[in-house]
Amino acid sequence: MKRLKIYFGILIFILFMIITTKINAVGTVKLSSNKSTITVGDEFSITVNLTGASAATLTTRISVDASKVEYVSGPSNSSYSNGRVIYTWTDPTGGANPKTGTLATFKFKSKQAGKASFSVNGDFYDSDENPINPTFSGTSVTIQEKAVTPTPPPTTGGNTGGSTGGSTGGGSQGGTTGGTTTTPTPPPTQTKPNTGGSSNTGGNQNTNTNTTNTSTNANLKSLHINVEGMTPPFNKNTTNYYITIPNTISSISVTAEPEDQNAKVNISGNTNLNQGDNKIAITVTATDNKTKKTYTINATKTDDPNTANANLENLAIENVILDPEFNADITQYFATISSNHDTLNILAVPQIQGATVNIQGKDNIQFGQNTLTITVTATNGTTTKDYTISLYKKTVEEEQQEQQRTMLINEPPTEESKTNQSLKTGHIVIIAVTVLGVSGIIFILIRKYRLQNN
Repeated sequence: MKRLKIYFGILIFILFMIITTKINAVGTVKLSSNKSTITVGDEFSITVNLTGASAATLTTRISVDASKVEYVSGPSNSSYSNGRVIYTWTDPTGGANPKTGTLATFKFKSKQAGKASFSVNGDFYDSDENPINPTFSGTSVTIQEKAVTPTPPPTTGGNTGGSTGGSTGGGSQGGTTGGTTTTPTPPPTQTKPNTGGSSNTGGNQNTNTNTTNTSTNANLKSLHINVEGMTPPFNKNTTNYYITIPNTISSISVTAEPEDQNAKVNISGNTNLNQGDNKIAITVTATDNKTKKTYTINATKTDDPNTANANLENLAIENVILDPEFNADITQYFATISSNHDTLNILAVPQIQGATVNIQGKDNIQFGQNTLTITVTATNGTTTKDYTISLYKKTVEEEQQEQQRTMLINEPPTEESKTNQSLKTGHIVIIAVTVLGVSGIIFILIRKYRLQNN
């Protein structure tokens, strides 16, 4: 009886392994970095790997910590926007040579210390146009600050000796004494530094090496003013803000907190506000004392807010979707266009009749990243507001890859794929019948064994 139970357990285990191997072998998409620890300013690579499966068409989406790293480059059929890298690929042979292993490699550059995380997801299809459901695994890199070691001051033993000699005797004796002081060990009778060499004493006190960490982070963490109505909502990547104030206000209190608590923040232009347009500058200087970033609050002082209204009522591009959806208070947008667009038809309507609109960047659009700027000038002739659109123009190759992927997904199954699917279904049915049959036989044997023993 015990032996039968052992056989039964082993058989069930084997059948279970067969079933899970055939049905659940969906593969793994994993990100890897060529460096686990880097320094601010260093470049590194992130690679997308597929194991346990092969894909004939795929789209990967890598989410990037844009506050700590910046995108440098990737394959031609990849694009980057708003902290996300999108990569598409379709087997040009129609599925005869699907991809596995290394799918693509992307290059990034670190810009702020900390832990930068990368995550991945996407859509994958095999040569038979069946969806693959892999597990996804991200990665991270540790970014360290650059260590700056100050240069120690020159050794002052000879000068000390010279000063001592000069104090002790005549010029020739002082010169001899200073020249012969070659050992750093002071004479036994000297119990304190010579008052004639105070600057040298200070230098000797600073000869310990101190490591100062520096950063290129010149971002603000928060920005507040004591007057309501500033737009758009604060974002560390948005540098221009707007507000209209009455003539009774002569100054604005600004509170600006940097992301790096050791960075310096300088605020200017927020007092003695004039009638009309004023620019309040918040300049953040990173701890490397080189990297600077200026946030500007455009404050218009007037008793007639309508004359200073430089908002748009509507913003749209023909056959193009804006991300996010248009809102008068949002000044930064993203959009993607096809390769055959060289010029865009843009509708930009101001809220106030009489305000003027100037559009730059809508003609001669290049492949890749482009920037469109829509500047609205209020009826007072001085107040302006900029709306920007980060526009990505696809290449012909990228569009061909997308078309091939769409065709593979939407076209009816071929006879070969139908046959393969039938074989897979038949395989599962055979396994299920086998499991039931073997289980029944074992049950009969166990029952027969019990009857014989009784």
